[in-house]
Amino acid sequence: MPRSTREYLLRYADQAINDYDRALYKLKQLSDTYGDDYPEHQTAVTLIASQTLETQEALQLFRHNVM
Repeated sequence: MPRSTREYLLRYADQAINDYDRALYKLKQLSDTYGDDYPEHQTAVTLIASQTLETQEALQLFRHNVM
């Protein structure tokens, strides 16, 4: 049975959310690797991770409320 455009878009949104999960996992690895030796790098990675988390939450809200 053919899929509707909406089903494809929901799948794409779910894939994007999973991509953000993977990005957050990799950012955690970077943060752990830099540790206390490079506090300026760890600060930057933490900032990027928080922005990524905010974007992921916005996408989840968009998927839930609009799609």
